[in-house]
Amino acid sequence: MNRRAFVIAAGAGVMALPFIPHLPTAPVFQARARTPEQRRRRAFPNVALLTHDGREVHFYDDLLKDKTVIYHFMYTQCRDGFCAPTVANLARVEKALKGRVGRDVFMYSITLDPKHDTPAVLKKYRAHFTRNPGWVFLTSDKPQRIERLRRALGYWRRDSLQDADPASHLGHVQLGIEPLERWCSAPGRLRAGAIKDYLCWMEPDGERPTPWMLADRKDRVRTS
Repeated sequence: MNRRAFVIAAGAGVMALPFIPHLPTAPVFQARARTPEQRRRRAFPNVALLTHDGREVHFYDDLLKDKTVIYHFMYTQCRDGFCAPTVANLARVEKALKGRVGRDVFMYSITLDPKHDTPAVLKKYRAHFTRNPGWVFLTSDKPQRIERLRRALGYWRRDSLQDADPASHLGHVQLGIEPLERWCSAPGRLRAGAIKDYLCWMEPDGERPTPWMLADRKDRVRTS
């Protein structure tokens, strides 16, 4: 099985686990990208954001380019009670990756409420979950940048009323190896070990899952 066939097969398996089939598993590539480098760059808005330390970064150039990443959107004041458990679960993912976060894997939590979630608010919130410099919380002093990023990355609903309701935001996390253009989505509260495994399976030297491994993972997810 070649690598492309593996990624497709793994994607089919994870949808049954319960990965999210109706959401894009990768950003939509813009037309007329003549080289892989151009295609990769055009797949993501390079908007300027602020870290929890108040440092300006650009989404593609500084956070994604040439990196293996996990990212998601969240609120520090979440109306549906989903965000804090998701961030707590990502803290377990960080531990499951055993020192890789900040070295060769990077994690990003992006607020959907930049007016409230200033760098100072995010820094205080982040302290409850991690001290790892490889896990960055992000906001902006220009809300339209967050909105542009949210829509470009597929975190929106077709129903405009649902999409505008902060209590019905999407809670999946995105896993990706940007230089290889390999991406998939997972529920934010899927078992931390499962999220870690799916990321590792996408890597060039990662263990390729067999149907039996996927079935075993499915059973464990359902019983956990």
